[in-house]
Amino acid sequence: METKTIRIGVVQIDCQAGDVSRNLVRAGGLVEEAAHQGAQLALLPELMPSGYLLTEAIWDCAEPFFGPTVNWLTGIAKRLNLYAGTSFL
Repeated sequence: METKTIRIGVVQIDCQAGDVSRNLVRAGGLVEEAAHQGAQLALLPELMPSGYLLTEAIWDCAEPFFGPTVNWLTGIAKRLNLYAGTSFL
């Protein structure tokens, strides 16, 4: 049985509530930093794009599956040659 090692970058970010585009830009820099340190997988916080809002205002950040967050994830993963994951509403 062959063993494979994967370097994981766990990204912590202080998200701005409701500001999806700004959060994606900020996260991009952190994912780039993880990739430059050798990460092959970058994991971002739950609901990173919208921030974790505990009010009905979170619904204003809802997006379709192939919306800004998925497009951002696929673009940055391809550009940096790594896997990236988060969740979004």
